[in-house]
Amino acid sequence: MKLIGNTVLLEPLLPELRSRGGIWYDMKRRDDRMQFYVLEVGPGRKLRNGLILPPEVRVGDKCLCNQEGLGVRHKFEDGRVLVDAEIILMIWK
Repeated sequence: MKLIGNTVLLEPLLPELRSRGGIWYDMKRRDDRMQFYVLEVGPGRKLRNGLILPPEVRVGDKCLCNQEGLGVRHKFEDGRVLVDAEIILMIWK
């Protein structure tokens, strides 16, 4: 599979079941903003002058994004998500 445009393929990271202080989280707890691992990145958005602006995320980054955002293009059965790079809120390496 080869991504085109400003799209990013993300795999969800498993949520922590226990806090640093030892408190167990409720299994039904759900947060619309989720942590993901970047699997693949498209070449970027094409500008009017013909240049391509690459996304700020790279393969291997961890990111936080809003799963319920308008940029979600496709949800795969195994949990992976194909999104627009603009809905990514934060990245860390």
